[in-house]
Amino acid sequence: MGKLDIKVISLIALTLIAASAVISFYYESRRSGVTSTEQTTTPRSASSTNTTSAGASTVGTTTAPTTTTHTATSATPSKPSLSDYLKSKIGEVLAACPELDPGGIGIYISTLNGTVLYAYSPHNLLIPASNMKLLTATTALRYLGPDYEFETTLLVDGEVSNGTLRGNLIVRGRGDPTLVSGDWASEWAKGVGSLYESEHVLDEVLEILAGLGVKRVDGDIIVDDYYLDHEWVHPSWGKDDLSYYYAAQVGALAINRNTVLLKIYADSSGKVKIEAIPDVNYVEVFFGGRVVKSSSEVKQKPTAVRTLGTNEITVVGDVVAGSDPYYLTVTVHDPGMYFGAVLKGVLQKHGVEVLGSVRRANTTEWSGAKPVGSLRSRPLAVIIRDMLKSSINLYAEQVMKVLGKEVAGEGSWGGGSKAIGKMLSELGISEPGIVIADGSGLSRWNRLTPYLLVKLLAAFYGNKYLYDSLPIAGVDGTLRSRMQGTPAQGNLRAKTGTLTGVSALSGYVTTRDNVVLVFSMIFNGFTVSSGTIKNKAEDRIGSLLADLDTSSYTFKT
Repeated sequence: MGKLDIKVISLIALTLIAASAVISFYYESRRSGVTSTEQTTTPRSASSTNTTSAGASTVGTTTAPTTTTHTATSATPSKPSLSDYLKSKIGEVLAACPELDPGGIGIYISTLNGTVLYAYSPHNLLIPASNMKLLTATTALRYLGPDYEFETTLLVDGEVSNGTLRGNLIVRGRGDPTLVSGDWASEWAKGVGSLYESEHVLDEVLEILAGLGVKRVDGDIIVDDYYLDHEWVHPSWGKDDLSYYYAAQVGALAINRNTVLLKIYADSSGKVKIEAIPDVNYVEVFFGGRVVKSSSEVKQKPTAVRTLGTNEITVVGDVVAGSDPYYLTVTVHDPGMYFGAVLKGVLQKHGVEVLGSVRRANTTEWSGAKPVGSLRSRPLAVIIRDMLKSSINLYAEQVMKVLGKEVAGEGSWGGGSKAIGKMLSELGISEPGIVIADGSGLSRWNRLTPYLLVKLLAAFYGNKYLYDSLPIAGVDGTLRSRMQGTPAQGNLRAKTGTLTGVSALSGYVTTRDNVVLVFSMIFNGFTVSSGTIKNKAEDRIGSLLADLDTSSYTFKT
C-alpha cells in the first residue's frame, strides 16, 4: 500500500469521527430539549390590534403570524405606557403647529375616575372664550334645575269695562331670553334661518287679553325690568363688538334676541329701501353705502353699526340694484324699553288699541296692580341645549344674571359669579386665580384652567342634560363640520370656544375600547386664524383620543 493510500484512509477516518460527534451532539440536544436559538412563529405584540366585524379593537388575536428571533428564556414584553404614547403623539401635533404660543397652551386629559393621561400646563390661567358657558350651564342645572321655566308676567292696575282697560298694562320680566315677536320670527325664518327650539312668541299675550275682553288700553305700557340690574353691557366687552348679535344687551326683559332685523335692498332704479323688523319706530336707520349695478362691482358687503348709547344705526357697504334682500342683525339699546315698544306693536297689529306710551316703571311694587296672566318659557334643559349647541351668548348672560338673583340675591354679573363659585366650592374644585367675569365667555377678563374644566366635566358626566347639550363632532352645533370622517365623528362631544387669538375645546370622547376620557385644551396668544388652530391642533388631538385602544397600554399617572 502506497503513501497516498494511507493518507486517503486517514482522511476518511477523521471525517467519520467528526460526523459521529455531530450526530451524537444532535441526539443529545434533542433529548435535553435545549438549543441555543430557535425560529418560531409568534403573534403580534400586545400593542397590535385588529378590527372585529363590529368595529371594536381586540388585542393580539387572530392576526397574521410574524417571524421573530428571541432567546428561549426571554420574558413577554410589557405593555407600553399610555401617558408616554400620548406625550409623544400630542407632542408631534403641537410641533407641527408652530403658530401656537408655547406659553398660551393648556391641555389636560384624564379618565372619569381621575387617572391623568396627559398634561401640558394644566393649571395655566387662560382666556376660555365660550368654554365659560360650561360653568354657566352646570351651575344653572344644579341650582335652577332642568325643569325651571322663566316667567314673564302681565299685570293691570285698573278695571276692564266695555272692552277697555281703564288703566295701565304692566309687563314684569324675570330674565327669559327666548321670547320673539311673530313678525320678527317670520322674517327671520324666511330670510335668515331657523329659529331655536327654545324660542316662543310674545303674541301669546293676545290670548291673555282676549280672555279679559280687552280691546283697548287707555293707559300706558309699563315695563318692570328691575328683577335684574340695568348694567346691560359688560364693561369688558369690546366697543367694536357692541353692534353685533353676539354682544346683545342683557336685561330682565328680552325680545327678539335683543336685536332688530334689517332688510336691505335696492330696486332697479337704484333706490335703497331698508325695513326694520319689527317696525315699531324703536330704531332710526341711515344708509351710508352705495348702490352698484352688479355683484362684480361689490367692494364691501353691507354691514351696520349702531352708535353707542343710542338706537341710531348706519348701514354701509355696497348694495346690488335689483338683487335679493340683504339681512343684517343689529343690537338695540335698552332692552326693557325695546320690549315695551314691541309689545305695544304686537297689540296694535292685532287690533288692540293702546292710547298711552311706553315707559319704565318708577317702582318695583304697584299698589293695586294684579296679575292677569303670564308667559312661560320652555324648560331650562331645552334652553341650555340651544345655548351650548349653538353657543348663544345672550342666553348665557341672561342665565348667569338670573343665577345671581336666585342663588346670591344679586341679579348681576357679580351675583352670577358668586353662584358659580358656590357650585365649584361644593364640588370641591379649587383653582387659585380663576376669574369669572361673564357667563358667555365674550369677556377677555375671564381666566380658567384646563384642569378646572376637566374636573367640572367629570363631576357632571352623569348629568344627561349637560351631555345631550354638547355639540357632537361632525354631527351638530358648532362641531357640525369638524372631525368628519374620523373616529371622533358622532363620538366626541365638546364645547367650543373662539375669540381673536383664543381657541378652546373641552368635553368627552370615548375610545375604541369604550373608555370615556375627559379633556380640555385651551390655546391663547396665536396670531393666525382660529380655524388654523382648530384644524391643526384641536381636531387632530380629538381624533387621536377617539382612535385609542387603551387596553393596549398601561396607565401611568
